[in-house]
Amino acid sequence: MGNPLGAVLALCIGCGVAFLGFAAMREPMRFTLFGAYSPQVEGYYQRMVLDRRYRIQLRMVGIVFSFFGLMILMVGFNGLLRFRFVHILSDAFLVLLWLSFVSAFGFGLIDAIIQVIRGRGGELIFGWYRMWKQSVELGPVAALPIFMPRMEKERKVFTIVYCVLVVSTLALAILIAALF
Repeated sequence: MGNPLGAVLALCIGCGVAFLGFAAMREPMRFTLFGAYSPQVEGYYQRMVLDRRYRIQLRMVGIVFSFFGLMILMVGFNGLLRFRFVHILSDAFLVLLWLSFVSAFGFGLIDAIIQVIRGRGGELIFGWYRMWKQSVELGPVAALPIFMPRMEKERKVFTIVYCVLVVSTLALAILIAALF
């Protein structure tokens, strides 16, 4: 059999990581929690969220973390239950994690190539430092929470895409378990 304590630990860690990833995907301003004790770091993440390009990247990081948490959760269930369906579901979430990681990496690479072609290679390499320096000088943004209609639309789109991916992964795992 397996180690039930390890499986329960995997369930707890998987739930936490999946929830935090989902929450960060829905509201990237939650990344400012990393700067809870440093106003410069808080201001840095706030400015990242205000910049659309970085906000989309932070949402993608949240999706990848959430899928990682779901995969750990399914591994924990597989360690406890030992059903064939749970094993197939665990493998399906692993495939979803890889696909989301590769697609996020690919979109980032395409964005980097476009930035270099447009002559913004310096911003691509040193843009984070300029934003960090500005955050150190100015501190956190005064208005919290910061909501814009565009951010609300992005939240809805990313949530729908996330739910469609998770439900389609579940449906695919059910189909594979039924066929084989």
